[in-house]
Amino acid sequence: MGGKEALPETFEEFENIVNDPSCDQDCVWDTALKYRSSTEYTENELDYKKKVDDLLELLQGVEG
Repeated sequence: MGGKEALPETFEEFENIVNDPSCDQDCVWDTALKYRSSTEYTENELDYKKKVDDLLELLQGVEG
């Protein structure tokens, strides 16, 4: 991703980064880890865990 180390603070930011065609599998997993340490995720983990897992599963299906 051209050295762009984005730290997603919202699910929308996370989604935008991982849906970018230049975000490869390593980028996706790295971004997911970063998002999971965000305030939004840690304070609302029950709400966001499934959304994140579903998106990662969808992306794996596309690449896999």
